[in-house]
Amino acid sequence: MNISLKSNDDSCTELTVLKDVLKEYLMEKDQVAPVDMILYVIVPEVDAFDLIIDLVNDTNVKREYTTACYVIEKTEKGMFDDHQLKSTKAIGEMVRKNGGYWFETEGAITQYLDSKKQVAHG
Repeated sequence: MNISLKSNDDSCTELTVLKDVLKEYLMEKDQVAPVDMILYVIVPEVDAFDLIIDLVNDTNVKREYTTACYVIEKTEKGMFDDHQLKSTKAIGEMVRKNGGYWFETEGAITQYLDSKKQVAHG
């Protein structure tokens, strides 16, 4: 499975850790292989408005891809407040209703990917 990762902050440590966990799946920026999934990662303290617009648009338009969302609630730069968390969960539910995936933990992402790998090799 080839994953294209998009985030509103590519420099946070937590995103670097996630990239390391997903390294066997992540596509290089100049890689031409077909994309199987676009994984949007939203982190606090950085404006995510444009990213969220792209995420919701992709769940409506780019049906040939699996679109997924994951929110890192707390980074070294800050954390989401209760209102922001409620908003991100509403976005996640919208993604689900549009046929995408809303991963609430890093473990849920890897579990999903492992299940896809087993199906592909099974």
